[in-house]
Amino acid sequence: MASPDQALSLSAKAHYHNTVFMLHYWLDHSEAAMAQLEALLGIMEQLPFGNVKSAATYMAVLVNYLTFCFQLDRFAQFDHYLQCLRTLPANTPTTIAMKFERYYGMAIRYADYTHNKTQGEILIREYSEQGGQAQQAHLNARRRVTTYGSIVAFWLKTRQFDQALDWIQRYQTELDNNLSPDLTAFMKIYYLLCHYELGNSEHLAYALRNTQNQLKSQDRLYELEQIMLHFFRQTLKAANRHEHIACLLQLQQQIGDLQGEPLQKHVLNAYFDFGAWVSQKIALTALR
Repeated sequence: MASPDQALSLSAKAHYHNTVFMLHYWLDHSEAAMAQLEALLGIMEQLPFGNVKSAATYMAVLVNYLTFCFQLDRFAQFDHYLQCLRTLPANTPTTIAMKFERYYGMAIRYADYTHNKTQGEILIREYSEQGGQAQQAHLNARRRVTTYGSIVAFWLKTRQFDQALDWIQRYQTELDNNLSPDLTAFMKIYYLLCHYELGNSEHLAYALRNTQNQLKSQDRLYELEQIMLHFFRQTLKAANRHEHIACLLQLQQQIGDLQGEPLQKHVLNAYFDFGAWVSQKIALTALR
């Protein structure tokens, strides 16, 4: 533990690194921002909890660091700082709820990233069981939107489509869908994807028409959404496995083309890896 004089000096350094981090963050200098976060966390681990290292301040730094781990694909210290977040002392209902939402959001996303199906299922069950009404009153709505998105992506990736549909329904009924119009639109695509995978062709055709009308009425139909909607329409027309695989190969090519565009690549990978999904689907369909 730092002495009072050391703590004063460390506090000044912490303020410096946090200020420089914010500058790099707003300038979109990800590597430089991450370097400042690493330095800041190294200092904060030496500080006692107090004015500089409050639970809320330390939590924000931890969450920023964990978020940049995903952005930069750098996970050497991820487990350590995820556990720091999990064990962070929280005494007020708001802080307890903040820690709950941020820990489970990060942990579920990491389980998805590392293909740890068992851990992901455990975390989602804990999140669902422990996030009762009393806690939800203090939860940040935007954080819940992000966590629900991570949960749906996990179920899609592990090909548990009934579970994904359940959480899509929860997203639509429990949350304000206007908080994240992009994720809300993706949830509509995920809904179609689930029914496509489950072989519910009749319902897919009905839902496809509704989804396209809804997205058009909202004056938004991004390129990825157009590609996915076109794919679902084409698969409904496919008369045999050969035509079905042709639809999948066309989708794979279109998604590959989007990967070459920085903005579209971000959209593709922001919530769910469509490229990995279509590659897996081609392999599975070819085996039938």
